[in-house]
Amino acid sequence: VKAHPLHRRSERELKPVKRLSVSHLAVYNREDIKVLDDVSFDVYGGEILGIAGLEGCGKNEVIRAIFGKNHYSSGIIEINHKTYPNRIHSAMERGIAFVPAERKVEGLFLKQDIAWNTTIASLKRICKMNTLSKKEEMKRTELYIQQLHTKTNGPKQNVSALSGGNQQKVMLSRWIMTEADVFLLEEPTRGIDVGAKTEVYEAIGDCVKNQKGVVVVSSEEEEVLGICDRVIVMKNGRIAAILNAKTATTEEIKHYAV
Repeated sequence: VKAHPLHRRSERELKPVKRLSVSHLAVYNREDIKVLDDVSFDVYGGEILGIAGLEGCGKNEVIRAIFGKNHYSSGIIEINHKTYPNRIHSAMERGIAFVPAERKVEGLFLKQDIAWNTTIASLKRICKMNTLSKKEEMKRTELYIQQLHTKTNGPKQNVSALSGGNQQKVMLSRWIMTEADVFLLEEPTRGIDVGAKTEVYEAIGDCVKNQKGVVVVSSEEEEVLGICDRVIVMKNGRIAAILNAKTATTEEIKHYAV
């Protein structure tokens, strides 16, 4: 059985809309050691692409380079057939969303409330005459609380008071609100309970229904096989294999990873 026990992957026909194109990507770390070498792949609207491999294989560096968190030394990255500068601000303007694995370190503003954390990446959408509309901020936040079934006392609750699963939903809400075309998700269900995992999978599924492209980096082979359409297996900074998630097995992923 290929479907993840928490989320039966619905059959999806890939649309010919290419959302993301990565060509011959190379990245060096601070010690000038090459951590990515000649990485190329495409992601289409309505597709979930998984990236798997052992720790240190380069899977995280791929999506961090796409989002502008890591500088890449060579290669071409296109969103909707257009290139963009290798900066976070430019990536966001092009319609790229990034949910990091360490939500408390890189993702959330822990001293702020849920409303702040939900709307911070979409301020233009809730401003009128260059002034923040608190009414619109609350309205949008309430909408996403309901949509992702976030368990909270309301938009004004401090985000640090939420469970890990509900914090993850707030992070997803933030990027869904931006109406991004490409979602880069790093370990999207790490450290959350079974019920929250199911709801996170449903939120990812909704993005796909809206013809977004989704890239999921995960250390769980069962997860990428269960929710993805294709799986890239990384090894030593290169692509070792690209597998059809419908027919691949966890043993196959492990084989190519080592």
